[in-house]
Amino acid sequence: MTISISQALLLAIGLATSALSTAVNPQAANERNVALRNCVAFYRVASGDDCIHIQQSHPDTFTMEELYQWNPMINKDCTNLQVGYPICIRKLRKDCPSGA
Repeated sequence: MTISISQALLLAIGLATSALSTAVNPQAANERNVALRNCVAFYRVASGDDCIHIQQSHPDTFTMEELYQWNPMINKDCTNLQVGYPICIRKLRKDCPSGA
């Protein structure tokens, strides 16, 4: 398959625009760092993951409410998980002497 120079240029512009729109937002990065404080267990998001699958893969570890509370960067529909990013699946507990 061959493409013309104009098609290649349009493709390059589209890729550049996409990259710019997904660039790391400093505020979002700060929210992620704050959210991950006091975490004692993490899960690295894999391709195809959604919040329900992650919670079901770690039974009796956390509730959906805790997942959203501990990871405020996850939207309410759980459609913005990013492959490769860590999410908190267990926090230090203040009511437990060992903290875990």
